[in-house]
Amino acid sequence: MRRLVGSLACSGSSSGGSSSLSRGKLATSSSFPRATTYPAFLPHGFTTITPSKEEHHRVKYQEVLTSLGGNLTQAAAQSLTGAEDMFSRSRSSMSSRGTGAPPLAPAKVLMAAKQSTEELLAEADPPLTPEALLFLGDLFWSGLQAQGMFIPQDQEKAAALWRAAGLRGDEEGTYNYANCLLFGSGTAENRSQAQVLLNKLAEKGHAQASYSLAVLLTAAQQTQQHLQQQQQQQQQQQQQQQQQQQQSGSKFQRKEKEEDDPFVRIYDLLCCAVKGGVVPAIHNLGNLLAEGRSPRVPRDDEVALELYSAGVELGDPMSTYTLATWLCQGRGGEEDWDRGFELHRQAAGMGMPQAMYNTATHFFAGRGVVQDMVQAAHWFQQAAEAGFSKAMINLGNMHLEGLAPAPPVGVAPVDEARRWFERAAMAGDSAAAEGLAKCDAALATATEKEKAEEGEKGKTIN
Repeated sequence: MRRLVGSLACSGSSSGGSSSLSRGKLATSSSFPRATTYPAFLPHGFTTITPSKEEHHRVKYQEVLTSLGGNLTQAAAQSLTGAEDMFSRSRSSMSSRGTGAPPLAPAKVLMAAKQSTEELLAEADPPLTPEALLFLGDLFWSGLQAQGMFIPQDQEKAAALWRAAGLRGDEEGTYNYANCLLFGSGTAENRSQAQVLLNKLAEKGHAQASYSLAVLLTAAQQTQQHLQQQQQQQQQQQQQQQQQQQQSGSKFQRKEKEEDDPFVRIYDLLCCAVKGGVVPAIHNLGNLLAEGRSPRVPRDDEVALELYSAGVELGDPMSTYTLATWLCQGRGGEEDWDRGFELHRQAAGMGMPQAMYNTATHFFAGRGVVQDMVQAAHWFQQAAEAGFSKAMINLGNMHLEGLAPAPPVGVAPVDEARRWFERAAMAGDSAAAEGLAKCDAALATATEKEKAEEGEKGKTIN
């Protein structure tokens, strides 16, 4: 059986090498950090109110409107409850009378909140409590659909509400506004200001802010290292002179780095995030210890393995994927392909293209599971559909070699292979050119064979 051709892929943003994929060889988990994108700190899309959630939202937004007090317009109050002075009465007086809050329709509650908030936002300093600002910020950020109403998204209004909450000392408001600044959502992008806000929150022990800041600092270190590599390549002709200069100041440089090691700061931030329950931080902390990028944060595979295992228990896909690759590589202990396959398939079920790719290699090679080409093709296709170019290459080769299930009726295997090679080429994979050349050769061979057969038929007739 021939090998499937395709470069190995890392779990980070870069691919690892250009070696061909031999049977049983897996995508690795070696790049640092694994978190190449920021987590979805902010809600996206529209929130749909289902009957089971109506009571929760009714009570929640009733509390928001109550906090607005006399600032709720009379018209909005009447449309909300039909009572002229519901919000002029305090909760304590209502409770003492034993009446409680009247039943409110969620749609009317939220529409009244929207209307009153739009009026209040026109003021320089809207008289809202931080809780009301946060709730209404969520409402405008996500938009909302409920029976009989529709509130479109308004990220600028959400950012203004969260900023106002932060100015009133609310940490969640500051955190949400920092992310708006970080991504330029609802306000102009200002990464330096976002980092200042996140740093202030991290100093107070805010778990999510600590994680966000750790990711930012790690990315900054990677960028700095990349720039340093480029500078070294450009200055190769002066390398000897530079080495002498570096040696003369090496003692002072080492002392400076030892006293102000950015990886120590990243380690502390990730520890804070882990303690605060930020699950992705468990994986990043494991990566930091697995890499050992600093003398003060040395490599510790044993602790990294414990962290990945904890992440698996909490359902973190990256931890699951990384632990699977470690088990197959025998890192931190003996090889365990059976358990590695289980975890790769588990991570694949969580939507990770790298894990889908590795699950396919398990089935293709028959390591950790019984060899099954149908399943191998299936998981390569799942990874390919998710945009993993090396899976496209391997799937194309399987169709060329007749190892994959037959394509749809009317589609030749070579045409199906070409389709995947073309997709890989569009994704920028250089290995696609070789696959397309194979397709051209296969078609040329088939054409010559057809001509030869037609010639033999002609001779027989004559």
